[in-house]
Amino acid sequence: MENIFNFKRFWLLVRKHANENWKINTFFFIAMSTQAIFMYFITHNPNQDQVIWNYIFYLEVFGLLYTSTFFKQWTYKARATSLLILPATAFEKIALVFFFTVVLLIPVFTVVSYCSNFVFSKIFNPEISFSYFEQYKGKAPYLAVIIYALIPYIFFQSLMLLFSVWFKTKQILIAIVVIALLFILVYIWNSHFIQGLTGTNRAVVLNQLVFFPTEVDYYNAGSNHKISSKFITHVSIFILVISSLLFYIASYFKLKEKEI
Repeated sequence: MENIFNFKRFWLLVRKHANENWKINTFFFIAMSTQAIFMYFITHNPNQDQVIWNYIFYLEVFGLLYTSTFFKQWTYKARATSLLILPATAFEKIALVFFFTVVLLIPVFTVVSYCSNFVFSKIFNPEISFSYFEQYKGKAPYLAVIIYALIPYIFFQSLMLLFSVWFKTKQILIAIVVIALLFILVYIWNSHFIQGLTGTNRAVVLNQLVFFPTEVDYYNAGSNHKISSKFITHVSIFILVISSLLFYIASYFKLKEKEI
């Protein structure tokens, strides 16, 4: 049976990638430190929603861009051949992407985001005690980060990985178009679904997990009503996690197919 994963071989692959791509890694690290600049120049005293949205948005952006750099060699036949004959299994190559874009990027981005927000908070609001966030949408910080940042991040990152392996060129453009189409189609579906559920087209989505609205507020029969569902939240998390796993499996088999 083929030895699909060898730690020593994988670690050599990690070191090789880090040494050959230190310029890209340095660029992304520096770019991460600027993500708080835009927010504090727009508003000197951002509220919690703005801080968390800023963190989630730029985490997704950097994750997609960074993931797209791993298989950019498809564009050049010589580089693609070199990548395919690299003495590592397809599983180890996929694991390499996961290691850099998930295991390393998420904590590094979180620390950089926290520090940059701390610095700009002290510059613009020195009299206010700095607090990144205590809770979000009624959930403890660690749980809110997992549900609203990490799970969506891995979903989009795994989708970007699949496109990077599958297509030879314009992977980022294809990913953006597909994600935009998904949001448009889901928005249309959700609008019809919520209207049928509430009996009005004036409902407002208060909380949403990627494609799935989990809390809706609407006005009907002379009063405001609110619909929220833990069941929908749990189902949404399940769908996103399973989809991410399937994208990783598909990426592995597609990469293995290219190596044959």
